[in-house]
Amino acid sequence: MSFVPYGHQEKGISYKTIDEYTLFYLHWVEPNISSLRKKPQTSSYWLSKSTTSSWKSWAGYAFEAVCYKHVSNIRKALQIDPGAEVGSWRYTPKKR
Repeated sequence: MSFVPYGHQEKGISYKTIDEYTLFYLHWVEPNISSLRKKPQTSSYWLSKSTTSSWKSWAGYAFEAVCYKHVSNIRKALQIDPGAEVGSWRYTPKKR
């Protein structure tokens, strides 16, 4: 999905992966494919992963992807003006 980051009017198009399985595969399977193939994973393997900050970050991106797919339903449920912009926000601290 392409989008213009919040505050950028004309340039700076960004791209975001919004497929939940692709996000999961690229972050959790592909980098560990050789170790995952060598030994079968028990349920405790994924339970231990689910407590890491990396997992929580990935879960946030996956949740955001679901929200982007259903933004019109979310707007309707929350009674948000249909003219409101969908965008992203990014904080960049000032250099000292």
